[in-house]
Amino acid sequence: MIPAIARKHDLIIYYQCALAIAAVAIFFSDADLYFFRSGQSPAPINIIFLFGGLSIPLLFSIFNRIKYFPSAFIVWVVGYITVSLLYFLIFLSSDVGYQELRLRVLSAIFIFIMLLIFSKYHVVQVWARYAILFVGALAVLNNIYELLNPLIFSGLNDTGRPAGFYVDPNRSGCALVLSMIFSTEILPQKYRPYLISFIGLGILLTFSRGAILGWILVTLIFIKKRVISKHQIVYWLIAVGVLVVGLGFLSSEFVNINQLPYGIRERLEWFENPTGSEHSADSRMDILIAGWQLFLQSPLWGNGIASTIEWSFGISTHNMYLFYMTDHGFLGILILPLLVYAVTRNSRGESQYIALAFATFIILWGIFSHTVIEDRFILLSFALMATLSVTSQQEEKYRLGHNV
Repeated sequence: MIPAIARKHDLIIYYQCALAIAAVAIFFSDADLYFFRSGQSPAPINIIFLFGGLSIPLLFSIFNRIKYFPSAFIVWVVGYITVSLLYFLIFLSSDVGYQELRLRVLSAIFIFIMLLIFSKYHVVQVWARYAILFVGALAVLNNIYELLNPLIFSGLNDTGRPAGFYVDPNRSGCALVLSMIFSTEILPQKYRPYLISFIGLGILLTFSRGAILGWILVTLIFIKKRVISKHQIVYWLIAVGVLVVGLGFLSSEFVNINQLPYGIRERLEWFENPTGSEHSADSRMDILIAGWQLFLQSPLWGNGIASTIEWSFGISTHNMYLFYMTDHGFLGILILPLLVYAVTRNSRGESQYIALAFATFIILWGIFSHTVIEDRFILLSFALMATLSVTSQQEEKYRLGHNV
C-alpha cells in the first residue's frame, strides 16, 4: 500500500472510530431522548438522520464492507419491516397503527446506520466498547447522584427510583447490564470484579427486578466462561454485600423509611415480602392477562400492529413476546428470538461468550419490556453484537487460511 493510500485508509478508520464513539455517547446513554424531553436538543429523529448523513463517506467503500455485514441480521430487518407493512395494510390500521409502523421503520433505519458505523474494522468496535464502558460508569454515577438529589434530572422521573438520563429506572438497569456485557472483557482481568461490582451497585439503585436478575445471570456466565475468576468475584460480592447491609443499618438509624420516595419504599417492601401485593407487579399482571385474552381472540393471525397500544390501559404489555403475539399471532413469539439468533450466530473466539451473555439477557429482558426493538441503546447493542460476530468469523477464516 503506497503512503497516500495508507493515509487515506487511516483517515477513514479514524473517522469511523469518531462516529462510533459519538453514536455510543449520544444513543447508548439515552442523551438524545433525555435532552429532547428537557427541551435542550432537537428531536432524536433529527440526530439519527444527522448520523446518517455523517455516515455517507463510509458508503464509498461499501463493496469492501459487504462481507462484513451480518446477512442474517439484514434479512431479519427486511422481513420485520415487510411483515409490519403487510399487517398495517391488511388490518387497515388507524393513526396509532401508522405511528407504530413509522417507529418500526425508523428503528430499521437506525439499525442500518449503526451497522455501517460499526462494520469492518475491529478497532472501531473496540473503541465503541470503551465508549460503552465510560457511558456505563457515568450511568452509575448519575444513579447515585439522583438518589441524593431526586429532582436533579429535570424532574422527568416520577418513579422515585434513580434512572439518570434514562428517566425510566428499568431502562437504566437494562443499559447497565448491556454495558457490563460489552465492556468487561476489554479490562485486565484483575480490574473486572471492580467493574462488575460497580455496575451491580448502579443496577441495585434502580430497584429493577429484571435488571438485577440479568446482572446475576450475566455474572454467572462470565464466571462459567472464566471471563472473571470465581474467587475474585466471590470476594468482591461479599464486600459489596457487607457494604449494602451496613448502609442499610445506617440508613435505618438515620433515615426514616417513610421519607423515602414512594417507588423506593414500594420496592423495598416487595424485596422484604415478594409474595405480597405491590402496585407495579399487580398492574403488570392485569395487563398481561388482558394481553393474553386479546391474543386468544385471534391466535393464528393476530389483531394487527399496535393492537395493545390502542386499548384502554394506556400502556402496552410490558412483555415483548406477548406484544408481538397480540399483533401477529402465535408466530409473533419468534420475532425476538430470531433477532437474537441473527446477531449472534456467527460469533467466534472471545465474541462467543459476549454473544452468550447478550442472548441470555435479551431473551430474559423480553419478559420485562415490550420496547426491546424500539429503545435505541438496545438497537445499537444489536448492531454492535452483529458486527462483532461477523468480524470474529472473518478473523477466524483469516487465521485458518494462514495456518494451512
